[in-house]
Amino acid sequence: RSTLFPYTTLFRSVIGAEDEVMIEIGERRSQKDETVEVSFDGDNAVGLEVGDKFLIRKADSTTRICKLNNMSFLEILRKKMKAYT
Repeated sequence: RSTLFPYTTLFRSVIGAEDEVMIEIGERRSQKDETVEVSFDGDNAVGLEVGDKFLIRKADSTTRICKLNNMSFLEILRKKMKAYT
C-alpha cells in the first residue's frame, strides 16, 4: 500500500473477469414505496423497484478502444488526485 497514494487500493479488482454479480434492490427501513434508477455504460436510465434483480457479467463481445494518450486512465487519475493532496 502506497503512503503517497493511499486510495490506490481502491483500483485493485476484487472479482475475476469470469465472475458474475447479482444485484437485488432491497427495501429500506424508513420508506415502503420506492424506486431506483440505474444506468449502464452511460445508456438511458432504467427504473427498478424493490425486489428487482439484475446480473452483471463479462460481455460476450469485445470492442477496440482508441487510445489518444500514452498515459493510462489510472496514471491520469493519480496525477489529478495528487494535485488535491
